Amino acid sequence: MHGLHAKHTEILKGSIVEIENTNKLEEQPGHPIHAFKLENQELDKLINTQLKVHLEEFEKEENHENILKLLEDINLLRYIDKHYSRKVNLIFPYLETYGIFEPTTNMWRSNDFHP
Repeated sequence: MHGLHAKHTEILKGSIVEIENTNKLEEQPGHPIHAFKLENQELDKLINTQLKVHLEEFEKEENHENILKLLEDINLLRYIDKHYSRKVNLIFPYLETYGIFEPTTNMWRSNDFHP
């Protein structure tokens, strides 16, 4: 499971190679929005590249190796909850401070994330 831990760390701690550098504060390394964007990119890659390929391999041949690849991918997907919980707890209160309630109200209601 060492590989699983390394992938989780890569996805959720933001140690992903930077593609571009801008002057916008939210796009600077260390800013929560920057980290969320990188996490979104990595989650997209995990689902649409890695998991999709492993699922196709499994559908062709249900062997032990393909099962383990899928299980590892599925275990990584468990961390999506942490990703969205952090978004909800960091971003929504900030939006509400500035009087922006509709996105947060809908999210609280539909996902039961409200503390």
